[in-house]
Amino acid sequence: MPYRSVAELPPAVKDLPTHAKEIYMAAFNAAFEQYKDRGEQREALAHGTAWAAVKTKYKKNDDGNWVAKEAKVDEIKDKHAEILQEYGRRNAVKDAARIHKIIELLQELLDTDEETR
Repeated sequence: MPYRSVAELPPAVKDLPTHAKEIYMAAFNAAFEQYKDRGEQREALAHGTAWAAVKTKYKKNDDGNWVAKEAKVDEIKDKHAEILQEYGRRNAVKDAARIHKIIELLQELLDTDEETR
């Protein structure tokens, strides 16, 4: 039977965050209506659909708590920043060596210029 409020949801859903419960309820109710011709499988299919909907936005963390998944864009931004930081760290030593070499060459040029005067 469809749920009218999150308070009516089954015990297995009680530990979900409020938003996840709302997703579960909306998905269950929509699936329950969609699967009305499935007989005894109807409720099981609706629960399966509801859990699948929740798992698109939430996951269990290492402590077993349900937490919101990061958006793919956020994951990509974080990875990009991580790569840039690593690239910068690796190239800092090379850049320092290049700058040191440029300074040496400039000093040689200045020394040569002073000798020719």
